[in-house]
This record gives sequence, C-alpha cells and structure tokens, in this order.
Amino acid sequence: MAARAAHVERHYSDRDASIARLELADDDDVHLAKSLMLIDEARYHDALAALSQINKRSTSSVRSEVAALRLGEKWDQVLLVLKDAKKFDAFSSERVDQIELEAFLGILSKPDMSLSALKEILKQANKRIRGEASFVMAMSKGFLSFDENRLAQNLVEDYLSRSWDDEIMLHYVRSSDNQNVTPLEKAEKWLEKQPRNPRLLTGLGILCRERELWGKSESYFRASNALENSVEVAYELSILYRRMNRLEESKVQLEFFAARQVAKVDS
Repeated sequence: MAARAAHVERHYSDRDASIARLELADDDDVHLAKSLMLIDEARYHDALAALSQINKRSTSSVRSEVAALRLGEKWDQVLLVLKDAKKFDAFSSERVDQIELEAFLGILSKPDMSLSALKEILKQANKRIRGEASFVMAMSKGFLSFDENRLAQNLVEDYLSRSWDDEIMLHYVRSSDNQNVTPLEKAEKWLEKQPRNPRLLTGLGILCRERELWGKSESYFRASNALENSVEVAYELSILYRRMNRLEESKVQLEFFAARQVAKVDS
C-alpha cells in the first residue's frame, strides 16, 4: 500500500494524499490503516475520527480504539470500550486486567475525584486488580484525602493479609490514627511471620513512637538497624530522641542521615 510506504518513510503529505483517494471507496480497512498510522504519530484525536468512519467494528478496530484512547488518557472511555473488547475477544484476560489497572490508576490520579467515584471504582475492580499494590496504594490515598481513614485502613489490611509490600505497609503505618492501637497490634502480628524484616521493624518503631511508647520504639528501630544500617532509621531515631528530649543523640542521628543523603547524591 502506497500510503503505508509513505508513512514508513515519513512522507506524510504523500501518505495523506494516498489515503484521501482510498477513502472515497469508504473501505473499513482503509479507515483502520489510517487510524493505526495516526496512532503511530500520537494523533489520537484524528485516529478516533478515522475509526468513527468504520461501518462494522472488528477485533482490530476495537484494539485500535483502545490504543487511541489510552494515548489520549481518556480513561473512562477506555473502560467502556474494554467491555466491547471482551466481546470481540480482542485481548487476553491478563492484558485486559493490565489495561483496566492502567485506566483505574489514571482516573484515580485526577484532582477532581469524588468519594462516590472512588467507591464505584472499588466496586468495579475485579479480584486480580484489587490484589495489585499500585491499585491498593492509590485507592488508600484517595480515601484518606476524604478523611475516610477506616476505609483506607481496611483496604490495606485486607491486602497485607493476602500479600505483602513494604511500601504499602509503611504507608499504612504513616497514615494510621495515633489514637488507634489496631495498626500496632496488626504490625506485631505481621512481625511474627517476618521477624527479620527491617522495614517492618522500622514501621513498628514509628507506630510505637507516635503512641509515645518510647522504649519499645527505640528497641524496634535498633533491631531494624542491626539488620540493615539504614538512613531511614537514622532519621526516624532523630525524631524519637528529639521528642524524648535527648537532643544530642537526636543531632547525631540527623547528621548521620544528612551525610548519607549527600553521599547518595554524589555517587
């Protein structure tokens, strides 16, 4: 096809002229080919316009529509078209889940997200997506932005009961209500199964510190440091010692943290 050859050579004016002549026949294959070339140019809006000219949708046209919508970050529409993609068997179930996850994360990143929309996303997401760390993290942060701490906490606890992710655990620790002892009790249960996890020990140190359990907090931080000499622990210890009015020790830990951060930047 002359249009495709011109596209490969980046002779776009010749390509467009060839496509214009072919479009007179109103052939679905021509509209599909045009959309694919426009997607290749990142012209998603024009690609969607070309696809709208197709008389009979097909597996290939639905795939192209999903690709164009993803390119334009039209996440709500992606989810709608994915329903058609399933009917056409356009993607494997694993690929559908990947695209749905991408769409949900895109929607969750919007600043105008409402609480009702958040709850609807949680309802729509299948079990596999709800088991993805990135989805759990985004949903939890979303609920916290509406002060729905209980919903956020339940979501993370459910995830960590079935799987594990240190970053999600630390997010859970840092966002927990200091008046609530449940997060501390949960974390101590997790420690029974992961006694040598330095990040979990750090998390426990934070939980105890925020509940003013100074001695337990220091013990957990020291245990974490014995397993992994971490700048993060040094920073957390500096906060603990400052609150305990052990100012000289706080200064030492903070200086250690700062020196390690500078070394990291220089390396």
